[in-house]
Amino acid sequence: MANTKGIWLYDARTGNEIVQFTGFTDSAATIAFSPDGNILAGGGVQDNTIRLWDAHTGKTSENLQDIRIGQGAWRLVRMARHS
Repeated sequence: MANTKGIWLYDARTGNEIVQFTGFTDSAATIAFSPDGNILAGGGVQDNTIRLWDAHTGKTSENLQDIRIGQGAWRLVRMARHS
């Protein structure tokens, strides 16, 4: 579920919140999980950023954070499996 200031992940069976991903200054427009489920990528609309989080803890990745690549950056969020 996306919200204006973050992304919340819920357990579909219980409805309980599992983890919260924050950091955007405005709406999160798109999200994608890595093929192994360990990373969540999200694209912000107004702040034009792509953010990466640890999918289990909700902590921002230290390697890639607050990437500013211009307007429409959120459209680039996709994950691919590495061979």
